[in-house]
Amino acid sequence: MVLPGLLAAWLSACDGGEGRAGGEAVTVADTARLRSMLLSDPANAVLRLRLAERLAVSGRRGDAVGLLTEGIAADSGAVGLWNARSLLLAGLGDTAAALAGWSWSLRLDPGQRDAWLEMGFLHAGRGDVAAGDIARRLLRDSRDAEDRLNAWHLLGVFHANRGEAAGAVAAFDSCIVLRYTFLDAYIEKGILLQGLGRHREALAVFRLASAVDKSNADAWHGQGGSLEALGDPAAAAEAYARALALDTALRAARRGLERTAPRAMQSP
Repeated sequence: MVLPGLLAAWLSACDGGEGRAGGEAVTVADTARLRSMLLSDPANAVLRLRLAERLAVSGRRGDAVGLLTEGIAADSGAVGLWNARSLLLAGLGDTAAALAGWSWSLRLDPGQRDAWLEMGFLHAGRGDVAAGDIARRLLRDSRDAEDRLNAWHLLGVFHANRGEAAGAVAAFDSCIVLRYTFLDAYIEKGILLQGLGRHREALAVFRLASAVDKSNADAWHGQGGSLEALGDPAAAAEAYARALALDTALRAARRGLERTAPRAMQSP
């Protein structure tokens, strides 16, 4: 079985055609060679996954899904193919098909904690009650610190997407207690507090995130948003500028700087 976490690692490189996987150039010759090998050995799931990887990182995710679907038609018990296909479908925005794929994979092998998490986050994105059920089951059944961290994170995202602020904040705080360097929890908690208009609390959270990692652009952008809302354009502009220096593609920070820099110059 190919672990979902390993599949996620190469799928995270599928950015629309950079043409690299694990630092290795993806060439037409590579793809052709793998196709030829797979024609000679169509039941080889590892070859099929490798070719799907090459197609996906070359921007051909639809072709990769088709290749994996062919493999599943020949062997419906191939858990790795189900997992790779579900990850690709989620990336393509077909959440319903991805959830159906994860459900089938987990019927084949219910012990896949990574697969439960992948399915849980898809449910959480829609605010489905199933996400909370999955998170609580993982918290109940696992003593592994990494699993528990991910389960608390899932529970926080679930509550946040349902507008349940108290539950979300408590879950993100549990993440931070388990691992104080878990930046996603700080950022998501700060964004949640900003959405509630609790800008001083949000600012404190984003400042903690920056203390943990000064190179995190989202933490500086969050500080800029809170400072702007609190009426301090000079400090907000400085925070937005720090965010942009760290990530020049962060358009929200650029817009924030464009709003606040002129006001900062006018301030006494």
